[in-house]
Amino acid sequence: MLSKSTREIEGINDGEPYAALSDRPVQFSVNALFQKSLRSSFSGTLMILSGSPVTTPTSFYQYAGRTVPIYTEKNNDRLPTYHRLDLGWSYRLNKVERKFNHFLSISFFNFYGQKNSVLRSFNKIVLDDDTIVVPTEINNPEELRSTHRFVYQVVPSISYSFNL
Repeated sequence: MLSKSTREIEGINDGEPYAALSDRPVQFSVNALFQKSLRSSFSGTLMILSGSPVTTPTSFYQYAGRTVPIYTEKNNDRLPTYHRLDLGWSYRLNKVERKFNHFLSISFFNFYGQKNSVLRSFNKIVLDDDTIVVPTEINNPEELRSTHRFVYQVVPSISYSFNL
């Protein structure tokens, strides 16, 4: 699916439209279900999404011994592409023709352990001489180095369900 979502709020981004937090121009999902038998099934979902918009500083300046970020526009950058594979297996514990149904399910959220970034920041560090700086790429001092936060990698789950 291709889409675009923008916001325009007076007083933010000089009143110009900017990418909304929900703006994910590319969203791709594939779902599969394989019914191995009347009692057993396997499922999988592959998701690929554009990274969320984020606001990052475009430059920094020094003021009173501190590094101060300069932001030129709202949501001027994107997090890396988000992708994950979820897998599951479900097994009926009783015979099919019974009145009550018992199921055991095992699933894996983000099966291959992709570290999907949910936050980007430009952390300040303290040097040996107690000065505080924002780290940059050593070979290219003009390029800022960011850090990323991740929420989940592989999340396994086991569940039992009972249906009438």
